[in-house]
Amino acid sequence: FKEALLEQVRNIEEAYWSLQASYTTLQALDQILPLLEDAVRIEELRLQAELVTIAEVARVRLQRNEFQQERVRVLADIQRAEYTLRTLLGLPVESRQKFMPIEPPRVEWDNLSLDQSLATAMSYRPDIVQRRLRVRVRELEWKIADNQVFPQWDLTALYRASGISNQFEETFDQIAATKYADWTVGMEFSVPLGNRAARSSRAAAEDQLHRERALYHQHIKNVSYELADLIRDLKATSKEYELAHQRVADSQDWVRTARLRFSSPPSAGRSEDWLLVALDDYQFALRRHIDAVVDASRLLGEYNSLLARLGEAQGTLLEQRLVELDDDPIKNVRDNALNWEGGDVSPQHGWSTGP
Repeated sequence: FKEALLEQVRNIEEAYWSLQASYTTLQALDQILPLLEDAVRIEELRLQAELVTIAEVARVRLQRNEFQQERVRVLADIQRAEYTLRTLLGLPVESRQKFMPIEPPRVEWDNLSLDQSLATAMSYRPDIVQRRLRVRVRELEWKIADNQVFPQWDLTALYRASGISNQFEETFDQIAATKYADWTVGMEFSVPLGNRAARSSRAAAEDQLHRERALYHQHIKNVSYELADLIRDLKATSKEYELAHQRVADSQDWVRTARLRFSSPPSAGRSEDWLLVALDDYQFALRRHIDAVVDASRLLGEYNSLLARLGEAQGTLLEQRLVELDDDPIKNVRDNALNWEGGDVSPQHGWSTGP
């Protein structure tokens, strides 16, 4: 159940960050479109003054329409992300209420090592805890089978009260009064000849224990590979986002400068192609700015989705989101594991009881 709940919370987070990235892109487009409307207006005025041709006006309109088309596509992405969230949360798909992301995404990198991540998964990940319990059960089974091989020394004791009357009621009265009671105490020592059955059971239990430990260690290795992949992707995505964020800042400066050149004519005597050059530079700056914003928002959403996947892989996503089960078996095992006999719970050994 907890594994399914972890997957559900992770899916909700991924849908949330996808919605957040789409809203960031929408905000960038809403900031750029007024600039393009202004550029179209300026070009139309210049066309009336016969400073530009109709083709140059069409170029600006074309780019404006492309951005408007892109805005329609982003709105569809937002609606798709909202539908996904509503489905995951069990809400009606059609509703006038809108989801607005309010939690800011994480941008810092915790520099988490693989050893730290694996140690956390050892204590919180449900499938690892289940396999640890299986190893523990096999260890106890082996210990029971091993005890059956040794000679038995038993202490026996017997106490009984009897009734010797021919009458039913008098017999019970004598038993209740313990009038005719007797007792025996003794010790019994037995050594089975050959002891083949017990030795065979111990060998079978030992094989099962070795098999369960091998499966446990292989599962730990698979989990470590999964965690290593996530940590690698997190580091790469974090670095990519830093570069994309710098691209956004640089493109903003470029847009401001290009807009100033486009809207403010140069002094007389300059080349007649200055309007075309300024228009090209302005349009290219707007496109590169939107591309940078889209990349940055996508990478930031992907980074936070990877953090959710890492929390799921470690088994800590519920604790991070303050989701608590009334009776969490994983927490009970974690709290009592070190109190068990042979309580070595390291990834290399599991529990150390057994051959």
